[in-house]
Amino acid sequence: MQSNKNKLKDPSVKCFAPLKGKSPKILILGTMPGQASLEKQQYYGYTHNSFWKIMFDMFNIPFSADYKERQKLIKSRDIALWDTIASCQRQGSSDTAIKDIKYNNIGKFLKDNAAVKAVFFNGQFAHKVFIKGIAGNISIDIFVLPSTSPANTVKYDKKLKEWLKIRAFLD
Repeated sequence: MQSNKNKLKDPSVKCFAPLKGKSPKILILGTMPGQASLEKQQYYGYTHNSFWKIMFDMFNIPFSADYKERQKLIKSRDIALWDTIASCQRQGSSDTAIKDIKYNNIGKFLKDNAAVKAVFFNGQFAHKVFIKGIAGNISIDIFVLPSTSPANTVKYDKKLKEWLKIRAFLD
């Protein structure tokens, strides 16, 4: 009889539905939520990921760890969050462990949300996945920003400076 300790957890993971308000002007695409985010059912739920700190600092708003406040910030600032990957196989949280990718229909999202002026990628890997499996006939301004993951060792101030480019599309 096989022990449960020897069985691997199901490596199938699925992304969240897009987080957006009524008429987003920009779309921020990640790759796939990490393990901590999936467990919490929250975008960028890993405590050491700098995404939420960057968002609050970008708009000079006091930081909040409350996910409802975080969602409110995104929706009220005409931002949409989603991921390039709809589902995949992955053990753990590393993007390099991703296999068997099924892509999100970013083209349909952009068609349904015509006010989106630009797409921003949270890191190189999200952009790479987009180019490989999604880009096709999508014609919109795209920008690759430094990953907010703690695995990206770029200093916070440099990350924030790059992420501030988003504000030009929100006026």
